[in-house]
Amino acid sequence: MFKSIDYNLRILLVVLIIIACALPILYIKSHYVSFGIGVILLALTVYRLNKLYSKLSDNVVFLFNAIESGDYSFRFQDHIGSMREKELHRVMNRIKEILAQTKHDIVEQERFFSLVIENVSTGIIILDQENQVKQVNQSAHQLLGLPVLTHLNQLRALDKSFPQLFKEVKPQKEAKLLKVNTEQGEFQLSLRSDRIRMQKGEIKILLLNDINSELAQQEMDSWIKLIRVLTHEIMNSIAPITSLTDTMLYKLKSSNEDFGEKSNLVEGLDTIHTTSQELLQFVQSYRQFTRIPTPEPVTFDAVELIQKAFHLVQANKEAQGVDIKLISPSEYALCADKGHFLQLILNLLKNAVEAVLNSTDKVIEVEINDTNSMYSVIEVKNKGVPISKEIASQIFIPFFTTKEQGSGIGLSISRYIMRLHGGNLFLHQNEGWTIFSLSFPKIEKGN
Repeated sequence: MFKSIDYNLRILLVVLIIIACALPILYIKSHYVSFGIGVILLALTVYRLNKLYSKLSDNVVFLFNAIESGDYSFRFQDHIGSMREKELHRVMNRIKEILAQTKHDIVEQERFFSLVIENVSTGIIILDQENQVKQVNQSAHQLLGLPVLTHLNQLRALDKSFPQLFKEVKPQKEAKLLKVNTEQGEFQLSLRSDRIRMQKGEIKILLLNDINSELAQQEMDSWIKLIRVLTHEIMNSIAPITSLTDTMLYKLKSSNEDFGEKSNLVEGLDTIHTTSQELLQFVQSYRQFTRIPTPEPVTFDAVELIQKAFHLVQANKEAQGVDIKLISPSEYALCADKGHFLQLILNLLKNAVEAVLNSTDKVIEVEINDTNSMYSVIEVKNKGVPISKEIASQIFIPFFTTKEQGSGIGLSISRYIMRLHGGNLFLHQNEGWTIFSLSFPKIEKGN
């Protein structure tokens, strides 16, 4: 590709050699005029060689300096100059285009892998060979409850032993189990590590997984499958009974015939019909557990919707005499499904009202807590009878209830809805308050 450049160099070198050989002969024979012309030609040839070399070397140096600094915006003029310059510039432009495309492909791959890392549920922390934090994904921030993690020493806020533990965890070993207390509650995490040798040195990859969440999700999926099967079979069995008893009751009551057992028969069929209807309603309440629609998040004023829930709850006689307070800014933007959010608040307020009915301190507070940089936390608090540890450990299990008329799915549905939002619902107690906390992931601006 540099044929023309090579050709010109050869001609100049041949001319240079001829002139260099002719000059001594001209000088010895005293052809001083010819000797002077030869010296001038020699100088011009050397100048031309130097110019050609400088042009070539300057362009090559410029090309590599630009590539080293990551600047691919330049372009050599390949339509002006001599033939050899045009050819050289075309070659250098092609080199630039190949390298620019390679860099573009690498950047795209980096973006792709960064997007994958940011969207997996596994927490990922990448350390260099000096155990300095190089990258942390959003899941790791959420699992550890740390909005910022730039150095392992920041893990001391969770446990003093964590920095050293994270440094010393070995690859290809059994996962270490960690207990982490954050504003989102207590998590049990598994910690694994692996190592990759890169050109710049070895890096360590730490993997964090929320064991409780995974088990709870599997358990919830199992409950949903079970409820679907049971409700389907029960509905198929009861619906015909309800229909037949309804038809028989209508015929008996509209018949003018009177016989001794008619009243007993009507009463018995009426009992079967009523019981079937109640059982259908009972089963129907469980079917909603398996038919929760996918959330459609929008940004809305949470304060306005909470106040609407207050009005709905206070319209019931049960809530008369219960003091319900809202502790929040005048407005608060929340990104969630509005229908789901109202359902959550109403369910928790209803439970809180029932909890304080037999209490001397009939106070319920709903507080919007915005101190967490990753979550919007809304707490529904009451000073009713404290919940024992045994009950608290089972309170979110479907079918579990302490109420005579309770279905045991209200809190289960609420937690399931929160997990569909990528958040959580958890219970804790503090200074006589029973607190149910809803944590919604904050949506970054621009997303």
